[in-house]
Amino acid sequence: MGWIAQVNQLLWGGLLLALLLGIGLYLLVGCRLFPLCAPRLLLKRTLGALRQKTEGVSPYEAMSAALAGTIGTGNIVGVATAIAAGGPGTIFWMWLSGLVCMVIKYAEVTLAVRYREKDSAGGYRGGPMYYIKNGLPKSFQPLAGIFAVCGVLCSFGVGNAAQVGSMSAMLNASFSLPPWAVGLTAALLTALVIFGGIGRIAKFCGYLVPIMSLFYIAGGVFVIGCNHAQLPAAVSAIFTCAFQPEAALSGGAAFGFLAALRFGVARGIFTNEAGMGSAPIAHAAAQTEHPVSQGLWGAFEVLVDTLVVCTVTALVILTSPCVSFGGDGGTLTLQAFSGVLGRYGGGFIAVSVALFAFASIVSWSYYGETCCRYLWGDKMVTPYKIVYCAVTLLTAGGSLGMVFALCDLLNGLMALPNLLALALLSPVVFSLTKEYRARAAAERRRKKTAKAPPLHAKSQ
Repeated sequence: MGWIAQVNQLLWGGLLLALLLGIGLYLLVGCRLFPLCAPRLLLKRTLGALRQKTEGVSPYEAMSAALAGTIGTGNIVGVATAIAAGGPGTIFWMWLSGLVCMVIKYAEVTLAVRYREKDSAGGYRGGPMYYIKNGLPKSFQPLAGIFAVCGVLCSFGVGNAAQVGSMSAMLNASFSLPPWAVGLTAALLTALVIFGGIGRIAKFCGYLVPIMSLFYIAGGVFVIGCNHAQLPAAVSAIFTCAFQPEAALSGGAAFGFLAALRFGVARGIFTNEAGMGSAPIAHAAAQTEHPVSQGLWGAFEVLVDTLVVCTVTALVILTSPCVSFGGDGGTLTLQAFSGVLGRYGGGFIAVSVALFAFASIVSWSYYGETCCRYLWGDKMVTPYKIVYCAVTLLTAGGSLGMVFALCDLLNGLMALPNLLALALLSPVVFSLTKEYRARAAAERRRKKTAKAPPLHAKSQ
């Protein structure tokens, strides 16, 4: 459908990228560079708090559910596609946009927790539709409905059909598994998890996300280690090619500054879904002491997704002497891994894609469920889950061209009301950030005073 392509070109040809970067930089200035300027506090409130016991959904489990929907095939194939189109310099701009995206995700999650509502089971429901509803005047309420409708539709597309389609294609190519078997297995496993509610989804993602991430990162680091002689040249190419046309490390293709900038910024934004409004839905379910505390988990999510996982993919490709830059993204990634792992390279990629895709299917079911609940109440949640599992079964092995086009459109329509709400509610983010930083500073002073040696009276 030509009109969908035209609208997507309008949305993603520069409009949304400009809005995302503009609002991200505005939030960064308004938050006085927080949380980027406080790496110790960020790590203390995230990794340092993993052992804390909480009732219900923990902050870590909520982040894992969000990260399950964020980490996907874009981290494996999407990064390679950006390098193929814009050269090694795209990674530098991907890193910079990732830093801006950390602030956007931090603000989204902070607002999601600030304006969330309690549900009938005693848990929390939140996301852009709730902070539009509860934080903005009534005249903006239709935007909440638009976001929720697009969220439901997008859960069936980008969160389900696109994922199971990619999974079935990769597993069929590498292990000759029939698509119907992959679809049936994925549908049954999905039903087993999502009918247990957000508690089971969060706990499942809390186990799966670190396993699948470490599996892929370990494989990537192994390949980079085997090609360590090319690592200095790869890192140098990332920085030099970011600002001037340069030949690729192999293949002889030349790339310009504008191509590196465009594709690097786009990949940095698309891979972590900052500004799309999906991840805050999962984060809002967390039992947390302060909105900013969970906002820091949102920033940590981007750190893992873009600055760690995507960087591993990039260095695997850029250190490989087997890569020819004439191919597409999938070919580049496969060539790079196969150069070291041989015939096992395809299997490694297939398993990684399958794990990432299934995690996204589970996570997006909760996004769609929450949007469905917002629109039609609890009575529609069970029918939604049944249809969701049916889509997982029926779309395995299907054509994904139209699915991806519609998903791009729906993602754009989700992002627009969310970005408007972020801009209008930014004073709330700034106020909560200021309050939280003051509390953290007071806590540091108390600890410093407690550790100070006692004063002794002077001897007579």
